[in-house]
Amino acid sequence: MNVNTITFISAGAGSGKTTRLTEILAEQLLDREVEPDGIIATTFTNKAAAELKERARSMLLEKNRQDLAVSIAEAQIGTVNSVCGGLLKRFAFELGLTMEQKVIDEHVAMERLSRALDGAVCLAEREEITVLAQRLGFVDARTGNLLWKDHVKAVIDLARYNTIDAGNFDEFARKNADELLAHFPEAVGDRFEEEVLSEITSLKKKVQEDLAIKPLKNTRRYLDALLHFEHSLETATFAWKEWLKMAREKPRKGLHEKTERLDMLCRNVVSHPGLHRDIRDYLSKIFSVASLTLGIYQQQKQEMGLVDFADQEFRLLEGLDNPLVRSRLEEKLHLLLVDEFQDTSPIQLALFLKLSSLARRTYWVGDIKQAIYGFRGGDARLMQAVLNFLPDGSKEVLGRSWRSVPSLVCAVNAVFCRSFGETLARENIELMPERQEHSSQGSCFRWDLGAGGLEQQYEALAAGVQRLVDEGFEVFEKKDEIWRKVRFGDMAILSRTNAHVQKIAAILKQNGIPAATAQPGLLGSPEGLFVTAGLRRLIDPSDTLATAELYSLATCSEPEVWLQKRLDDLESGNDPDRWLEEGKNAHPVLREIALLRDRSLVLSPFDVVKALVSATGAARYLLAWCRDVDMARMRLSNMQSLLQLAGEYEDECDTKGVTATLQGLVHWYEQLAAEENDLFPEPPVNAVRVLTYHTSKGLEWPVVVLLDLDKPGNADLCSPVIDSPQDVDAGAPLKDRFIRFWPSPFVKSEPFPGLESVIQSREARQAAELSRDESARLLYVAMTRARDCLVLGTSSKSKSFPWLEQAGAACFVTDEDDGIVLPDGSRLPCKRWENLNESTLLNPAGKERTPLFWYAPVEPPSERLPEQVVPSLLRAETEATAVESIVYSGTMNLHGNMQATEKGTVVHDILAFALTQEPDVCDAASVATLLEGYGAAALCEPESLVRQLGEFRRMLSERWPDCMFHIEAPVEQLLPVEQVLKGQIDLLLETRRGWVIIDHKITTIERCQWEQKAIEYSGQLFAYKQALEMVTGKPVESCWIHFFAAGGLVGLDV
Repeated sequence: MNVNTITFISAGAGSGKTTRLTEILAEQLLDREVEPDGIIATTFTNKAAAELKERARSMLLEKNRQDLAVSIAEAQIGTVNSVCGGLLKRFAFELGLTMEQKVIDEHVAMERLSRALDGAVCLAEREEITVLAQRLGFVDARTGNLLWKDHVKAVIDLARYNTIDAGNFDEFARKNADELLAHFPEAVGDRFEEEVLSEITSLKKKVQEDLAIKPLKNTRRYLDALLHFEHSLETATFAWKEWLKMAREKPRKGLHEKTERLDMLCRNVVSHPGLHRDIRDYLSKIFSVASLTLGIYQQQKQEMGLVDFADQEFRLLEGLDNPLVRSRLEEKLHLLLVDEFQDTSPIQLALFLKLSSLARRTYWVGDIKQAIYGFRGGDARLMQAVLNFLPDGSKEVLGRSWRSVPSLVCAVNAVFCRSFGETLARENIELMPERQEHSSQGSCFRWDLGAGGLEQQYEALAAGVQRLVDEGFEVFEKKDEIWRKVRFGDMAILSRTNAHVQKIAAILKQNGIPAATAQPGLLGSPEGLFVTAGLRRLIDPSDTLATAELYSLATCSEPEVWLQKRLDDLESGNDPDRWLEEGKNAHPVLREIALLRDRSLVLSPFDVVKALVSATGAARYLLAWCRDVDMARMRLSNMQSLLQLAGEYEDECDTKGVTATLQGLVHWYEQLAAEENDLFPEPPVNAVRVLTYHTSKGLEWPVVVLLDLDKPGNADLCSPVIDSPQDVDAGAPLKDRFIRFWPSPFVKSEPFPGLESVIQSREARQAAELSRDESARLLYVAMTRARDCLVLGTSSKSKSFPWLEQAGAACFVTDEDDGIVLPDGSRLPCKRWENLNESTLLNPAGKERTPLFWYAPVEPPSERLPEQVVPSLLRAETEATAVESIVYSGTMNLHGNMQATEKGTVVHDILAFALTQEPDVCDAASVATLLEGYGAAALCEPESLVRQLGEFRRMLSERWPDCMFHIEAPVEQLLPVEQVLKGQIDLLLETRRGWVIIDHKITTIERCQWEQKAIEYSGQLFAYKQALEMVTGKPVESCWIHFFAAGGLVGLDV
């Protein structure tokens, strides 16, 4: 590989990375060094790709090069996976691939992997793994779920990120077990339980005698623990960590000598042969299940023609070895730009190395200090090794900070030049500030959040946010280049966990402070409930709960109100399924849903949600739930997100090759909510952003508040990770990659107690070094998000700050009155706000409500008419009346789990076939064959369908003798407004006096409801009548709705 064509640009936080990328792109085009279609640029997000394109286009327009500005569209600029997809499509013929690839995103891929995992484990093996996981203590402390599936998925992810063959998994399991157990004492004895139980029996008696004399609490607690431990041993239900827990339990001091032998036996559990066996068996099963799961997953994708992101990357990686592909790219690839280089996965790194060997010029832009996505497959050590491989002359440093005020830039320099100094040159760490400091205010605060629980601390946090606004703190407006007063939308609060993010956002909102966060719960919001309840009511008119939810939301009524209305309605004898749909008590929302029900049968789920929101006037109702404009914008944005989710559901169904249905959409919504994937959008409103440290990367705010600074950054030695060889081959970054997994059967805070050999191992030292580096990088990212002000929120009960200590930034929380003493001896002025927990905020109920307005419902916005008019979607004619009913047979029962539209199609087709044949041709045998062909054998008894057909024909011959049948007669008419009416009349009878229109409906309803139901279809019949009379010149004698399954017809005057 020729490394002389590669330039690495070191771009610290706020140093103008995107500007530099834009300059390179524009300059190369202006100098005719590259052709637009010879450019490949990868970014981390679609948003970053769009920004790069737009900036380059603007720069070219400023140079009066409209031709180049337009041609920038020919460049391949996008995420890694979109670029991979584009190249695979471009070279599909050379690589033997199909042009069209069904690409599934990570969410769908994870869902399919979960299903493959369930299919890979039989019931007996599942029970074995469950017992092993319980005994080894692999249980989520928060949810109580077993963690063995998480371990399997982690192994699979690592294999996919690093192109590791599952054929190596058996060897990996054996090697992990051998290496880990080599640090344990040798397994000895096979009578561990017997000795421990014998000692417990002896000790139990002594403790009970002592309790009779001195009934102390600690001795009673010890006896309870002893009895529990004894029971778990006797029933073989113990977890290995309970042995060490028992060794730590202590009665009163006078009994300590008597418990020493049991303590010693319990601490020697690391020599227990059963523990050694469990560790070995667990590793074997985890890697074995991972291998089987990957095999099933790959087979399923192959059968369905699907590829995931990892497949795209792997296929292109292999494809770049194809001589034809290489020669084409060597000829065409002029410029390769890689943004956020530090966040690439190992397989992406291998891709970039191969592409770089083919490109004339390559620029990698990134910052190792911001490599915080190790959990997504990134490997900072591997990235550093590759960068070290590049010659010094091929590196460029962006050394100026355009983001933060000088005091913050200097503080970051002082802290992180020491933290990163061993691995990075000073020029790659230190930035020179370019902005001006505020003339009179500081840039750093320390907020005391009190010593209470989290909720009390977050109340104090809300008080601090409000105080900052009330006191008129100023931030710099980049657009106008002036200092102005801070607003809520200028602030971001960063926390370590999603659970904390949700709590913070909730408490801010409770205190009247608008908060925006990508937290789950969208479907539990009022607008989410409105849409899902509306869908449920559409599907099932008897869903009383959905009706009650809609009524409560639309009227803001208490449960007692709608409950009384429901009871009154039931007592009146009205149809219970039409509650609030008709009559004087009908509500507009329920009435519109009833009108939409039949139309929904021919609409896609996405269109149904869109029609539901529009027809019910949902926007006007949700404004009633808002106190101000920003809240209204957020709720409207939430409604839009619900619609987008419906679109995503359809896309997912298309990828899976299954039909998208309303019932499926409702179930999918429920699944999203259960898995906490129903995330709120984050609209651009005046609201405090609350998010995790990791999700803040790439963003910036005038004011940033850092929380959870006292959380430890423990070295994780017990989760599956990639172990790289000591000497990384920069030309082959995926070579000899190994998945290391050392499961600990003990507590997370002390995974291998007393095993000094494990603690001093290379693997443990590597994990500790990794943890220290990641802590420093995460803190660097957090502190560099702030432009004008950095706030450190701490609890007064926190005595240590291990995260800051690990990162070398403990100086930020030292008790200095006149500011923070930085590692280089300089001082950063820091203002302290004490006792925020004692501040009181104005209750949101006392805040003035802003009048909100929406479009008047009287005149709906005009919309472009569709080219074609579908008669079945037309609304009922207001003057239509039922003039006659004909009963020709009894009700025929339809069964099966088919959708209503599918049942309708089957019966319509059989009706059409039967009416085109002689009466005796369509017998029970032929109907049975037709039903089986449709996969609808369970729909009905063939004999009952034939009998119903016979009665229908008899009625036709008696009522309209000598008529001519036109089956499924097509109708097309040019309407006065230049629309085209296109439809199909199910059965058209031609008589001497004119036409008779009959439209089949398969709905099974009570006879008393026929007329009302038929009138709902009057718009369709009216359109057919007008078209027929205009096109043929013959009058329409009568129009009928045929309820085939119910055995009757209703004549309408339309």
